[in-house]
Amino acid sequence: MVLTTHGWHIPNSPEEIGDLPPKARCGGPGLCGLCSSQSGSWQTEAARAGIIDAMEADRQHQGVLIPRIFVTKPVKVQAVRFEGGPAAGMDLMKWVNAAGGNATWANAADPWTSPDDPSVGHNGWPEKLSLETSDGWKEVLVGWWIIRGTEDEFYPIEDSVFKKKYEELNG
Repeated sequence: MVLTTHGWHIPNSPEEIGDLPPKARCGGPGLCGLCSSQSGSWQTEAARAGIIDAMEADRQHQGVLIPRIFVTKPVKVQAVRFEGGPAAGMDLMKWVNAAGGNATWANAADPWTSPDDPSVGHNGWPEKLSLETSDGWKEVLVGWWIIRGTEDEFYPIEDSVFKKKYEELNG
């Protein structure tokens, strides 16, 4: 329901049942200058936006905001799946960097301890492909995709999400 600041219902706006705020003693639209001005402004805006006609068709409407329906535009992107391993890691890093992006790749390392000094060594690390995105550096896991977007930006996406959102074009 649309009310004036004095609590009066604006004519032709949706009506509502239930508790309403107290009304001022001004008399409302037609008798009070402020209520009349606010009512007229709402009527003008509602007519401009076609809201009154929409409300007549849908009595459940509770305000003046009517969302519209949109679908995403079809966009072609390039994508490569990271299969893991030195060849895939190096190739992906070169592809991203050659196209103006920034990627690094590091091979996995097994844990190592110095035979001369057991306190020297490391716990090893997994293979790692990192990609600079607009949100900072992101790790690309084996099986994930790297997408080159419409503005030559790069970002990683999980395989299951990729399969729901993208479909390969033939040719």
